[in-house]
Amino acid sequence: MVPRFKLEKSYDLIENLKAMGIEELFTSRGNYSGISEEKITINKFNHQGTITVNEEGTEAASVTTVGFMPLSTQIRFVIDHPFLFLIYEHRTSCLLFMGRVSNPSKC
Repeated sequence: MVPRFKLEKSYDLIENLKAMGIEELFTSRGNYSGISEEKITINKFNHQGTITVNEEGTEAASVTTVGFMPLSTQIRFVIDHPFLFLIYEHRTSCLLFMGRVSNPSKC
């Protein structure tokens, strides 16, 4: 009989990376010109791992997420009516996703 269990763990990697001497990524001196024309910095760097063991076998998964935020002033606006949105990748000229919000008050 195999014991069943699931382990999940998340780590905020920013402090660990800084302790290893990787600090410039998280400051305004970071150079992200290869991925953005805007001046940006990393504000999130997380890693999550999961392992599940049961009668069917073992499954392991992990994901690392990195969040960027613009260093320039952000424009704030209120959307109080239905709208369409597009997520477009400029480098490849590819439309990645398109959607519609019919009732923004339910978002």
